[in-house]
Amino acid sequence: MIRLGIAEDQALFRIGIVGFLNSFSRIKVVEEAENSQELLDKYNEIGVFNEDISYSKILDLNTPFIDGIKTIELVTQ
Repeated sequence: MIRLGIAEDQALFRIGIVGFLNSFSRIKVVEEAENSQELLDKYNEIGVFNEDISYSKILDLNTPFIDGIKTIELVTQ
């Protein structure tokens, strides 16, 4: 199972991409957020850094607060 966290500030696009990705049997969107900071906050709440859980990030590079590149750096440290 591929578990995804998604940060996307445009709600309609986020809803669409979440619905599309969840239509695949081996993919599950487990976290979604309006921006990278919110996604990082959610990750910290649930302990995303637990190596038993596989997360991927789909990020808008121009999200408010923290851009996608910086978010990836913070999550993968």
